[in-house]
Amino acid sequence: MVTGPLKPLDAETVTELKLPEWCLTKTSLAAQLGMSPRTLNRRCEEDGQVAEAVKVTLENQRRRAEDTSTKILFEHMKSGEKDAMTALIWFEKSRLGYSDRVTNVQEGPIDVNINRSEIPMPEPPKEASADG
Repeated sequence: MVTGPLKPLDAETVTELKLPEWCLTKTSLAAQLGMSPRTLNRRCEEDGQVAEAVKVTLENQRRRAEDTSTKILFEHMKSGEKDAMTALIWFEKSRLGYSDRVTNVQEGPIDVNINRSEIPMPEPPKEASADG
């Protein structure tokens, strides 16, 4: 494996980095720092201050992205367009951790009665004749 010289990386470098709004993951942060995700992970393991700076930086990025999304959706809602409320409801549900999934829980035994005489049986395959 070919490796180059280590890029300097400390907590201050991470926290002072001016990141684009879309940079929300460790992978995209590594790219902005000019290193692979594996290298960033290794540096985080080696230096607790770098790990904490990465964690705080990504949390701040996510918070800024949520604020931006909230502002955009709020402006959209005020526009009166018919899909505005749907967008706002979806955003608020996802932001608050709600889900439209329904989970059914069955407590106790389930009684199932199968009357085999009512189940249609398939016809057996017809044998091919020698005449073809």
